[in-house]
Amino acid sequence: HYFAYITQVQIPFQLQLNFVKRLVSTFKIGSDDTRVGLILFSNTVKFEFAMDKYLDVKTIKEHITNLR
Repeated sequence: HYFAYITQVQIPFQLQLNFVKRLVSTFKIGSDDTRVGLILFSNTVKFEFAMDKYLDVKTIKEHITNLR
């Protein structure tokens, strides 16, 4: 599965993170199921984690929660 979340409107960052965490919770995450990677971008691009780094919802959501 591939999914891209892109917004060009001014939505508070925390609301966007909450949306992504809720979205991640809807998938079956695992090495043989859906994988998640994260790239943040605005004026710059920041690679957060690759699609093979986290293979469970809990650790993905923890990483997202700790973003600033």
